[in-house]
Amino acid sequence: MPSHARALFIGKALYFFLFAAMGIFVPFLNVYYKDIGLSGTQIGLINTLGPLIAIFTVPMWGLLSDRLGKLRLFLGVVILGAIGSVLGLGSVTAYLAILGLVGIFNLFSSAIMPLVDSYNLTLLGEHRERYGEQRLWGTFGFLASTIFAGSTLEKTGLHGVFAGYALCLGLLLFTLLWLPPISARIGRTVFKGFTQMIRQPVWIVLSVSVILVMMANNSWINFLGITVKEMGASDVLIGRMWTVGAITEIPVMLYGTRLLRRWGAKKLIAAGMFFYGVRLILYAMMPRPEWVLGINLMQGLSFAFYWVGSVNYVSQITPDHLRATGQSLLASFYNIASVTAGPVIGSIFDTFGSSRMYLLGAMAAWSGVLIFVLGTLRIRKRRLSYHG
Repeated sequence: MPSHARALFIGKALYFFLFAAMGIFVPFLNVYYKDIGLSGTQIGLINTLGPLIAIFTVPMWGLLSDRLGKLRLFLGVVILGAIGSVLGLGSVTAYLAILGLVGIFNLFSSAIMPLVDSYNLTLLGEHRERYGEQRLWGTFGFLASTIFAGSTLEKTGLHGVFAGYALCLGLLLFTLLWLPPISARIGRTVFKGFTQMIRQPVWIVLSVSVILVMMANNSWINFLGITVKEMGASDVLIGRMWTVGAITEIPVMLYGTRLLRRWGAKKLIAAGMFFYGVRLILYAMMPRPEWVLGINLMQGLSFAFYWVGSVNYVSQITPDHLRATGQSLLASFYNIASVTAGPVIGSIFDTFGSSRMYLLGAMAAWSGVLIFVLGTLRIRKRRLSYHG
């Protein structure tokens, strides 16, 4: 296998094992917290602390990776840290102990995705519109784990999410042995370039809109499993709802190159944000837990559109020597949204129920669409006026 093709294959393997870990962990973690007796408010606070730490640490990992050009080293460190902390998290049930270990876990785990994205975008070079073809293997990994996770956890208990996550990350760590080194291509101006970059209007508009949409995303990511569980769903149904969603990502990832060439990254982002709102409205209206399977068919139109568009858009507006930093900053927007919305969403869930929580989430998502569309149009108009 030619060296470049081999490197791209390794990039696909990284996505596969990373998302396989997430497919075991994300759908069931908050269900586990509820099962051991935590309230919605406590779960909201747990889901706030980790992102609060990650807001500062994820850009730090990206900046260090860009500055030193040691992507393989930093990936190894954060994966090992995530494995150790998740096993510790699975060994405690006291609320304060969970809070502390969640903070340590997010210090490491939140940096894995942007570093893997940075590796793949570096390999793709001028062909970054093919990102979806690489990221598609993450969807395959997510499907592989969610298909079996629900039935397996019904036999072993929800505590098995921690061992399953650690096992998949262990395979991800093993894959790093074949990861080719990527040399640093930058000088000492990386930190100065970072501060100049984030002051640009395109970054300001993107950050505000994405934070609003990710606040909406936070409501269903953290509480959808709990919502359908309280409506009478089994662990098998919870696993299937995530499987159905992942399946709908496949065509978007597979044809992401064509979508980007035809529509462009900005239109994909706006469409994804809009469908997030539609999806949340439907969650608020569902009368039976089985409805979640049909609603999650919108995963491709919401998350996949948004993610393929945003990763490519960030790559376009970020200097090459700050590629890992740009992807880390995109990940930080999600963390900021979690910090902002986590406790509020948890208390709304406890006080008013899931329907109102999802309705408010839809309003936040559509506000993000409006800001992104109007903001990018205004920036484009200013540029045209300047050059005219």
